[in-house]
Amino acid sequence: MKSTALPAVLAASVLAGLFGATASAHADPLNPRDPDYCGNSADILLCAQQQSTYPSAAEMAYLNAIRGQFPPGSEARRLAAGRTACLEFPKHPTGLIVDQVSVYLQIPKPTAGAVVEAARTNICPKVEALG
Repeated sequence: MKSTALPAVLAASVLAGLFGATASAHADPLNPRDPDYCGNSADILLCAQQQSTYPSAAEMAYLNAIRGQFPPGSEARRLAAGRTACLEFPKHPTGLIVDQVSVYLQIPKPTAGAVVEAARTNICPKVEALG
């Protein structure tokens, strides 16, 4: 092997590792350093709905858990509701979050409660709820 071939091989493997790391990255709605963070947004639901990233594995589990409760259609608003619930758990009582999700998704409160609980269980199980 030529002495110039080894650095080229090493550089290629480092680049492949970097590309693999960025391809597996996803937005974290709870991380203020994430470019899709909505915690300081004036309209947190609108911000969460307009996030440019694809759902993470946890967010896909959330969508799968609630999918049967809705007619087929876009899941952007449902994902926004779940992401927003996770941001709001430490700040507001769960009942208020359920009320807001009910209005936002235009669904009955029992269904909104199931949506909020699915968000807590799947998207942000480690986030402490206010009450």
